Amino acid sequence: MDEYRKILILQYFYDVKEKYDINELIRKMGINIEILFGLIDELIESQLLIYQDFLLKITEEGTKNLTNNEIYSLYGNKIINNNFIDVNNKLNVQDIYIPKRFTKKI
Repeated sequence: MDEYRKILILQYFYDVKEKYDINELIRKMGINIEILFGLIDELIESQLLIYQDFLLKITEEGTKNLTNNEIYSLYGNKIINNNFIDVNNKLNVQDIYIPKRFTKKI
């Protein structure tokens, strides 16, 4: 779980660059500030993040880690699996949506 969180932290710093906000990151991750700082410390120790000019920045090694990681190739700031949504087959406003495999009322 921590590896996934570290990748999300790296992705955040990759996306926002110097405009990061720790409070926003805490809110997005839904974790405690102590846990976040612990993960950031581990990323600094592994030289994936650095302090430079009083700011946290992602290193070249951190960027390589993102590009080599499967989550980056899956998401990569793009909409994925667009084949699941057929925009040409829309329901009208008056139509009732019935989920697939809907057999009984719960």
